[in-house]
This record gives sequence, C-alpha cells and structure tokens, in this order.
Amino acid sequence: MRKKIQYILIVLLIIFSNYSCMQEPYDWSNGETYINNLTFTDPAFHDRTVEFDVSFDITGDPIDSIRFDLTVNKYNSWLIQKRISPTLVKGNTYKAVFENLYKGSQYKIEVLIWANNDSTCTISKSYQFTVPLDNYELETSVANNITQTSVTLMGSLSDNITIDDLAPETTEIGFLLSKSENDLQYNNIDIIQYTSIDGQSFFSEITDLEPGSTYYYCACIEINGKRIYGNNLSFQTKEIEISEGENIDLGIGVLWRSCNLGADSPEEYGRYYGWGDPIGISSMNRNDYPTIKNISGSGYDAAWYQLGTNYRIPTKEEWEKLRTECTWEWIKYKNTMGYKITGPNNNSIFLPAGGINNGIGFVGDRGFYRIGTQDFVATDYVCHFELSQDYYCTNDDLKEYQMSIRPVYDNNIYGEVNSATDITATTASVSGLIKCSSNVQKIGIWYGTKEYPNIEEGNFISGIYNGDAITANLSNLKVGTTYYYCIYVQREDSIAYYSNTGKFTTSLEVDISTEEAVDLGLSVLWRSYNLSSNTPEDIGESYSILRSSTGNYISGTIYDPTVKMLGTTWRTPDQEEIEELRSKCIWIKKTYKNIDGWQVIGENGNSIFLPLNSNNSSTFYLCGQYYKIVSYYMKAIELTSEEHSISGIAVGTSGCIRPVKDK
Repeated sequence: MRKKIQYILIVLLIIFSNYSCMQEPYDWSNGETYINNLTFTDPAFHDRTVEFDVSFDITGDPIDSIRFDLTVNKYNSWLIQKRISPTLVKGNTYKAVFENLYKGSQYKIEVLIWANNDSTCTISKSYQFTVPLDNYELETSVANNITQTSVTLMGSLSDNITIDDLAPETTEIGFLLSKSENDLQYNNIDIIQYTSIDGQSFFSEITDLEPGSTYYYCACIEINGKRIYGNNLSFQTKEIEISEGENIDLGIGVLWRSCNLGADSPEEYGRYYGWGDPIGISSMNRNDYPTIKNISGSGYDAAWYQLGTNYRIPTKEEWEKLRTECTWEWIKYKNTMGYKITGPNNNSIFLPAGGINNGIGFVGDRGFYRIGTQDFVATDYVCHFELSQDYYCTNDDLKEYQMSIRPVYDNNIYGEVNSATDITATTASVSGLIKCSSNVQKIGIWYGTKEYPNIEEGNFISGIYNGDAITANLSNLKVGTTYYYCIYVQREDSIAYYSNTGKFTTSLEVDISTEEAVDLGLSVLWRSYNLSSNTPEDIGESYSILRSSTGNYISGTIYDPTVKMLGTTWRTPDQEEIEELRSKCIWIKKTYKNIDGWQVIGENGNSIFLPLNSNNSSTFYLCGQYYKIVSYYMKAIELTSEEHSISGIAVGTSGCIRPVKDK
C-alpha cells in the first residue's frame, strides 16, 4: 500500500513540473526596475580621445535615462568637465566617447542611471583613468642671449606632443634654475614659468641674475604634482666689464691703479695698512704710527714705498673728484661685493668692500681706504674714505686701524738722485735730475736720518736748480750717522712729490781738538786735556774726591780739585755730565801720538781724547758728586783697552779728572 502512494506522488510531481515549464516565467518585480552587474570595458585611447562601453542587466521595466559625467583631477579636487548621453549599442550596452582630453591628466567617469520615474538616480558608478602621455622626450636646449644679469632658456617636447595637449589647469611648464646642480631634481625648487611658446618649444626670459656666476638648469613639466625633467645643462653669466690695464685713466686727472695695493686683480682685497705704515706692520699699538699730517707720495706712503715714486695714496681732493665726477654702482664682481666706478670717459675701476683690520670686520659690506692728506692729524684719528652699499664718503677713525690702499699713478714729475759725494764727518754733497711737466711751488733736497722721507720731518734745503739738475751741499751733519736724501717738489696744487732716496754715512775720521774748551754739542764744554796736563795725550796726575761739609756735591766748590787749580771757570764734571758724554758721543779706541786711549766724538764733529794710564788695567775719570750716602760711592768713567763704561767707585779712589765748564 505504501509503495502505491509513493508512486502516485512522483507521477504528480512530474506532471506539475512539465506544466510549469510550458508556462511564461513569473514576474516577481511587480513593475519595478532593477539594475545589476554594471561593468566598464577598458578604455580605448586615440590621441586625446577615449572610448569605452558600459553594460548592465535589467529586471523589470526599462530604465528612464542614463548619463555620463566626466571630471578631472585638479590638484586633488575633482571638477566637472563634460556631461553626455551615451549611445545605445545593443541590449543594455552603451558607448561613451570623450574628446579633447589632456594628456597625462587624471580623469573620472561617473555613470548615472535613473529608473522608476524617480528624480534621484537609481544607481551610479565611477571609473578612474589617466590619459597616456605616450613616449616622448623633454629636451633642455642650450641657453642663449646671456648677459651679465639675464638669459633666455628654451625647452621642447618631442614631435608627437604639443603644449596644447597638456591641461593648463593642472600643469606647470618651465625651468628649474639653481647655482647647485643637485637642487634641480632633488630639492623641489620652484618652477620658473615659461614666457612664450612656439609649437613644441617653450621659452623663459630670466633676469636679476648675478654677474659672472655659473647656473644649472633643466626644462621641467609638472602634472598634478608629478615632475618630468629634461636634461641638465649650465651657463655662466657674463662678468661685469671693468677696464683692463695696470693703471686706468678715468678722465679725472691722475690714473687710478686697477687693483688694491698688495692685490693682483681688481676683486682682491690686497693688504691692509695703518696710517703712515709703508710696509704693513699690522700693529694695533697706536704709538707705532707717526703723527704726520700728509704722507701722500712720501716715504710713509706704502704705495710710494712699494710700487715706486710715481705711485702714491690719493689725496683728499682726488678722492673727492672720484666721488663727484664718476658714476658709482654697487655690484658683485667675481663673487666680491664692491663699487664699479665709471669715469666720464667710460673707463672703470672696481673698489672691493674688503672690510677693515686684515679682513676681520665688515668684509663684503664695507670698504675702508686710506687718504694720503689730512686737514689736521690728531694723536688718535685720521680721515679715510669709506664705502658701503648705501654711501661712499670720508670719515674719521683710529690711525692704527688697518685699511686698504688704492694707489694713483702720477708721472707729471720725474726725479732721480745721484750718489752722494764729498762725504766728511759733518758734510756731504748731493745732486739729482728733476723733470717737471707742471708748475711747481717749491723744489729742493730733503734729507734726514729716517728711511722714510717726509717734509714734516728731517731737513729741507733749496740747493741750486739749473735746468734739469739740482745740487746741494749739506752741512752740520752728525758724525758717523746714516742719512737719507731725495728730491722734494711741491706743485702749485700743493701736491708733494718725493723722488727715489739715496743714502750715505758720514765719516768717523775727525781731528782731535787741541783747543782748551771743546764744544761736543753737549750741555757743557769739555777741556781737551786732563787736569794738570797741557796736551790731550798727557795722562796728568791722579786725584781723589773727598766728601766735605758741603755735602755730596763737590763739583764747583772750594773742595773741588779743579777749582783749586783752575779757578771757578772750570770744575770737575758731575754725574749727569759724565753720563751724557758717554751716551751722546761716539767712542772710538784710538792711539794718539803713541798713547792708547779713547777718542770721544760729538754729533757736531768735534772730539776730545781720553788717554789710558798705562800703569793700571783700568783708568778712572772722576766726577765731583757722590751718589750713595752709605759708605760714600761715586760714579766714574772707567776705561780699559777694550771697554768704556760708567762704574761706581768707593770714596778715596784715585783717578784722572777731565774738567768742564758751563756754556
């Protein structure tokens, strides 16, 4: 029974299934539209056009409408570009075509479908893509139109792409420029935008560059923050033109040297000099520098001393002409800041801002230059010429401060001295050649004991000026002294000129005086022979200076042996007078009339002879004054065959006396 029932159920199930298959499918939507399986095909690109298909499945009624929206990524913000209604290809497949897209730009297509008469879209789906750039090269071209401060740069794209193919909203086109090649592609420096386009090429006019500098550059395109670089190249801006030559004629009188003293080129700072320092001693001790009013062209002028007599430190008037009659421009020349100075004739020089004190301060910001003439000179301050970006004028500062020197060249006067002749202990003859192309106010011979001639020191003698020759006889010279001499000329414009210097040394060959009183150029007159003697070579008798009731000073008193023998006109010298004799005179060991002794020569060429006592190893010449109360000591001149000195001797020590008398 059970098997029959199972059989009947199977038969009924088969019949029902066959019947269902013969009927239409059942519509479960109840009039609603359902969209499934919305898919995009991969886009097909043709230059700047993109095509793609969208397909989907529909259940229920057909859709109401469909729309494609195209948006572009502009610096991470999506902006609508275009809206289109796609073309139905077949079934539920639609084709969309978008033209005039920009290469390298990122786009997004959004599909929006409306159904069921609803105002809100039933479904939307987006697809994101980037328009290919294709394979092309970004080329950097050689720079042209290079000047001191500007250049024209050019870059180009390959032939299969133009600038118009790139979106202007999301693309920067131009050049990267830097003094460091590493900056171009690694430090994200700003792009210099192009200023003009010609087909695939773009150009940029760049200004405000530094003269004489090397720059690195490359073409660059940035699309949505991504950069594409061309090849790296470099160029060098032209250097500012400064007139070439050793000395430059600016058309304002004297020639200006093209570089500082101690420098080999205009941009070098050179050496630094204090006031009146011809060699650059670099001392900060104020007492090492002279208190002299004018040094231009003199021996204290470092330009004159080191370059020759036609060079000198500019005068105050010459600096003023440079300031007022020339054009000044603050520039960087060969990586050095300073002023280009252009004269009325368009020739130019460069004054670097070398700072002060051997470059310790203000280098690159200010320049300090020596002026050779002063209205006055105090102990501390002298006038100099100062320059910076904002001004150029004269100022005062300490004379020990080391500053630059820019020499001028002046060959209006030529002078040359000859060797000195007829040299004696106190006289000499000097001569020289002088040629003047300008009127002079004063001409003659300068001479003195310092190596650096200056009219404020030493001596001046007019001499005899005959045509191109000048001669002078010098007298009253110091014995055994080295003298320097040169021709001195002062022009009508008060500019002084010193020729080269010669030198000579006066002789030590002088006669020993036999007159009773000899003037050695000291505070007193000295007798030419000893007490109790009548000739210079006679040693005379020995004496002792004994302390008396008059105190420690016996000289000139009744207890003075000299006064006792010669009267009050003469006396025994005191301590100061014997020390003066030793320190201010020249002492020469000499044999005079077969007697050994010492010749004592004054600066004026007169001399006396102090004989030695052949019986003693030391000969004492006494003074009439005690210097030490305890045990009573006095000082005396002690002479041996080899030395002369001032010694202390005990009371009662015997010795010679060489009398003195007041002038």
